[in-house]
Amino acid sequence: MLPPFMQRVDSINALSDDAFTQQFLPASSSDLSYTPTPSISTPVPPSYTLHLHPIASMSKSDLKTCFDLVEHTSAGDYRASTKGWKPRAKWREMAEADMRYLLVRAAPPQEVEGGERPILAFMSFMITVEDARPVVYIYEIHLADAVRRQGIGAHLMRVVEHIAVKTGMEALMLTVFRSNEGARRFYATMGFGVDGCSPRDRVLRGGKVKRCDYLIMSKGVGESPGSAQEEEWEDDAADDVDDTG
Repeated sequence: MLPPFMQRVDSINALSDDAFTQQFLPASSSDLSYTPTPSISTPVPPSYTLHLHPIASMSKSDLKTCFDLVEHTSAGDYRASTKGWKPRAKWREMAEADMRYLLVRAAPPQEVEGGERPILAFMSFMITVEDARPVVYIYEIHLADAVRRQGIGAHLMRVVEHIAVKTGMEALMLTVFRSNEGARRFYATMGFGVDGCSPRDRVLRGGKVKRCDYLIMSKGVGESPGSAQEEEWEDDAADDVDDTG
């Protein structure tokens, strides 16, 4: 018999789209709208809406928009790593069965010709088991250039932590390129630290240290951030959150 926490993960992932939304992020939730704090440069900031979609209900065009954001913000980091940029592998990963997406669009009445308003930012995550723990694993968080430095990244992180609390998960986890110092600082302000399962440096013959390209970071559900500097690092955080799978 599976351990209780694995049974819970399986039961959550078996929920219908409507049941998951109603239980963990209902349409009445205030988390599904976001308006940045007014500033001198933007005294009347725009408002945004969030939409939760499991991969099964994502249109191919929406998934392609999300993929294009990943390529725009992160392909360079991949190419500079030992993994390289592999578009087909990334597409397959983004379409994995239990993946869920939070899509950010401009709020009405900012209508556009030809249908739905464009995706301006997104987060993808999965309810899963990692290192024998039930977790929400954040795979991607990416913002279009036009909406950076507005607190959207920090809001997405708060929403996914709310989901982690409601689903009874123990932690939030993510993977980040070691070279992306801005993203690492942002996650630190949100309460994340390097997880114990993160790959360790290896000392080679002759004393040379080989460092892994990426770090695994985690945050216990309900832990308080160590800093409130959410918006300062947000544009850097949008450059890469990825499971490097």
